[in-house]
Formats: sequence, C-alpha cells, structure tokens
Amino acid sequence: MNATYKFFFAVGAAVAAVASNAEPVSGRVNILWDKPQSIQLVPHVKLYPGESVDVSASGRVDVDHEYGERRRCKYFGLSCWNEPWDRPHWISSGGFDVRLSAEDATVTQSGGSYRVSVPLSAGNANFTNGVDLSGMLLLKGGGSPASRGPCTGRPRRCSGGDLTISFASINVAPRLDALQARLANMKIESLDVPAITDGNSIDPLLYDPVVASQASILRLASILREACERLRGTIANKAGGSSASLHLKIIDLASYAVKLASKSDQDSAALRLVITESMLDRGDFTGATQEAPKMMGDASAAFKSAPDAKNALLYARALKANAAAWREKRARNSSTDIRVSIALLDQASDVLWDFTQYPGVSSVMADINVDAARMLNLLRTAAELKSAEDRLVAAICFQMHAENGQGNNFESWRSAVNAPALANCTMVRRNAI
Repeated sequence: MNATYKFFFAVGAAVAAVASNAEPVSGRVNILWDKPQSIQLVPHVKLYPGESVDVSASGRVDVDHEYGERRRCKYFGLSCWNEPWDRPHWISSGGFDVRLSAEDATVTQSGGSYRVSVPLSAGNANFTNGVDLSGMLLLKGGGSPASRGPCTGRPRRCSGGDLTISFASINVAPRLDALQARLANMKIESLDVPAITDGNSIDPLLYDPVVASQASILRLASILREACERLRGTIANKAGGSSASLHLKIIDLASYAVKLASKSDQDSAALRLVITESMLDRGDFTGATQEAPKMMGDASAAFKSAPDAKNALLYARALKANAAAWREKRARNSSTDIRVSIALLDQASDVLWDFTQYPGVSSVMADINVDAARMLNLLRTAAELKSAEDRLVAAICFQMHAENGQGNNFESWRSAVNAPALANCTMVRRNAI
C-alpha cells in the first residue's frame, strides 16, 4: 500500500545547536492516534520562543494490516478447516510526505526534514511561554487509514506501530541573544533570580548537558557573568541594609551560573570572584573565606592557561579578594592572618607588573597598594609603618600612570616623564614596594 503521513505539531518554543555529546531529543507518534496528541519527548523538554529545531522522522509503521482465513481441505473434501492468514503493510520513513503545522510557529520543508521556528513576539512578551510538541499521522491526501484500531483479536483490518520524531539539529542563538538583552536592561532592584532560573527563562535546551551543546552552555554562563558584573557595579552607590540584600541576589545568580562554566574558563573564575567580592561587601566573611579557595583555583588555572592581561587582572583581583578574606578571618585580630593578606597582595602586584601598559591594570595596582598600606598600618611597628608610607606613594604613582600613561608600561612612563611629582616614583620597583 502506498501510504504517506503528515504530522500536525502544536509547538511553543525551541532550542540550541545539538552538540556531539548531546543526547537526541525524540518522541513517538502512534498510528492509532486519530487526533493530535502530545509527543512526550525524551528527555522531557518544551520548546520556547527564539528557538528553532529541525525535525526528522524514522522507523516504519504497519498500516491497514489485513487478517483473514482461507478454506483448506484434504481427502477429497472429507476433511476441511479454515487456515488463518495475515498480510502486513509496512511503510518506512523514507516513504512519508511529512507535513507539519505549529501554533505560533513557522514551518519550512527541505527534503525529508522540517524546520519549526518559534518567533519572539514584540518586546519578547512571550519569552517564558513554553509549549509541548504534538502530532498525528495521516495518509497521503489527508485521508486516514482504513482502520486505526489495534491489532488484537485478529480484526479484519488494523494498524500498529509508531514513528520516532527526532530533533536533528537545534538552534538557540536568537533566544540567548534575547536573554542577554533582557538582562542588560534589568535593574538590580527588579532582579528575580528564581524567575530567571526556574526553567522558563533559562530552559533545559540552553543549559542541560543531556540535550544542550557545550557551546550554548558556555555562552549562557558568559551572559550571566556579564549580568552579574554589571549589576554588582550598580550597587556601589547604595547603602544600608538594602545593599546587603542586593548583593545576595548577585551571589545567588552567580552561584547558579558558575555551575555552567568550564573550570578552566575565565567565566568560572570571574563568577567566583563576583561571589567572593559580594560576600565581602555584605559582611559575610565566613562565606568569603569558604569560597576563596575555589575562586583561587579557577583564577590560577585561567592565568596559567592563557597568561595575558585579561587573565592577569582576573588573577590579581582574586588574590586581592583572597587577601581581604584572610584579613577579616579573625576580625583583623591575628597578625599572622594580616601578614598572609599582605603576602597575597604582594603576589597580586607581581602578577600585574608586566601588564601595566594595558587599560585598568595600573588602577588595580593602586588599589592593591592602598590595601597593603592599610594592612601594614595594623601591625604598628616602625618598619611596617614606613613600608605603609611607601605603599601609599606607590599607589599615588600607579594612579597617576592610570590617568596619564596608558599605552606605556609603568617603568618606561616613569622614566620618560620629567616632573617633580614623579620624583618619589623612582622607588616603586618590582618586589621592592
């Protein structure tokens, strides 16, 4: 029998490029269904606006299987009986003319595959509206099989079996773009972390390694890292108890995002730095002390993997945050902790020394020296107080370089500029400040 099938899909959003390590997203459509029914995808996912998916069908279906009997006799008709027979009618996926439709989606056909795209509405109003996939099978020309009954009890005609419907490829780039835009326009006061991470804004096809590509997962981590850094910067001018609660929002979002980032990636180290700095800002010194080793591990790995200016800044800031955690470990009452803090700040300064020609480095060097001067001042000995003065001179010099010497490293800038204000900067040397 020459049979063709058509699928009607009700969709409401879809996905990210399938990675080589991702499991297939698939479901089944049974020939016995006489109306569209939900295709239970394995693993269970919904489709979301801003995503598109290429759908393919595989397998074969037995349509209008026939059962009957023929009369058999022997001994010249003296002994007769009815002999049962049956005839299957198998149609493979290659013989299907698949026709798709999807609510609030567009469908295009290319050969034997179909692309279902769920567009974002104006202003991304439908961003969180996920919809299940539905479908059914029809014969070519819009007709139904002669029988959609099951093949139990040997009926005259029956049908059985189902086709596997698989996502051949998945694209979530437009949805990630939309998520990035939403977060870029969000204010810290309106940040609702549970609403972002509940599966409707960030759906499994963006983050779940069972179905999502590694590339989309890492881009999602990067988008969340950008949002955490930007939103944390907006808290700087806020004071009082509300500031602590706002920092907690950043910690929650960064703690979610860091699970998505690669351990040796800049994003992982940057997110752990955001968590540690936010804990310090809200006075959670115990939490900062516990988070600091993980931050240091990721920041060190990133710098060793690519020892460039960006990773040097990241590593130095992590050392600076770790120094602050040590400083507050026992409420500044331990000289040992303070000396560890100073040593970490010295290490941060050493990491940045070869990168002072890059934007942002000298201003961080200035901050490091201010922190070191404060720590030395706590020790109260004559030698430490003199060293604290030297650190403050270094801080002033690095801040001047940050404002006037970009494009030149600190040493060449100091040598080239003949100004009385720089006279004291001659003492600022690597490992001697």
